[in-house]
Amino acid sequence: MYSEEQFGDVFITVKGIWSQVILYEVPLLALISESYYKFVDLNWDHDLGCQAQQIRSKALLLLKNGCIFSEFGTRRRRSFEIHDLIVGELASLARNDYKLAKSLISANNAGFSLPLSEPTNETIENSDKNDAHLKYTKDIDHISAEFLQFGKIVGTSNVFLAKKYNIMPSGTVGHEWTMGTAAIEQTFNTGNKIAMYKWAATFKQHLSIALTDTFGIKSFFNNFDYYLSNTFNGIRHDSGDPVVLLDMAIAHYQNLSIDPKNKLIIFSDSLTVEKAIRLQRLCKEKGIGCAFGIGTNFTNDFNKITVDSHSTSATNINSLENKSKAMNIVIKLMTCNEVGCVKLSDDHGKYTGLPSDIDRALNELGLAE
Repeated sequence: MYSEEQFGDVFITVKGIWSQVILYEVPLLALISESYYKFVDLNWDHDLGCQAQQIRSKALLLLKNGCIFSEFGTRRRRSFEIHDLIVGELASLARNDYKLAKSLISANNAGFSLPLSEPTNETIENSDKNDAHLKYTKDIDHISAEFLQFGKIVGTSNVFLAKKYNIMPSGTVGHEWTMGTAAIEQTFNTGNKIAMYKWAATFKQHLSIALTDTFGIKSFFNNFDYYLSNTFNGIRHDSGDPVVLLDMAIAHYQNLSIDPKNKLIIFSDSLTVEKAIRLQRLCKEKGIGCAFGIGTNFTNDFNKITVDSHSTSATNINSLENKSKAMNIVIKLMTCNEVGCVKLSDDHGKYTGLPSDIDRALNELGLAE
């Protein structure tokens, strides 16, 4: 086995007309991830049955707790085979195929498991740790149609698999649109606004979820005027503190005399099942709609085969230190029309772009320290 330090980093550059090179991001990232786990990191459990059981368990818990969600895991999936299995299982549940679900429970198979423990009131930030220690049961005879009506599986961001399994292709605008628009228009201050107006003029009420963190949350809300706030169905959180965004969004809508109950926040930042459930409950309590785009936790959640010697007990076998870590990979715009592109994540310090372009953006937006 080799360590990550022995392999170093991978850098890939794609050049060409924007409308053509935009299509490279998803297949390149998926290929890199699958290749890594096929040829480099082999210390993970390949059991497809366990993966089917795990995704059913996660989906049922989300449904039970009223979560509306889509699968967003193409780019960092473990493999196409795993991704295909995951979407197939979700599609089966999405079609309300209860007879199929219950037929999976018999004396001769493992069935699919459902956590015994309800999410606690611990902080959302600690939910990753809680996910790793969920207790499961094979007894799901109590599951009924009514049980599965509380939430909804919307679909998948993978168009091929959506077609294959006859479910909704589902997604939102990416950072690339705002990054490229700001570079072409040569403005960070109003880059969000220009990008959103062009988007709204093209798609009207369709695909009308605005992304909040291309140049930071404060810059976004400064650009999110009454017309845009009223026209867009909602916003998407992809970095930073989700509770901060939630409170800012509600205050923003209320200041514009827009009822937050008629708007939606889509959360998509490193979600786990328990984190989604906590956010669902918080949004319900505060009076705003929400939905979830869950990626890596669906399509790249695996345990190591060879576990650490200090944590081999039954209670620790699924702990975080024995997880097979997913890759941290990303592709972003660097230049457009020979102008540097920038992304200023709400995760402090996680900026994308050349240092000179990042400094230029921070200064223009009044964010320089």
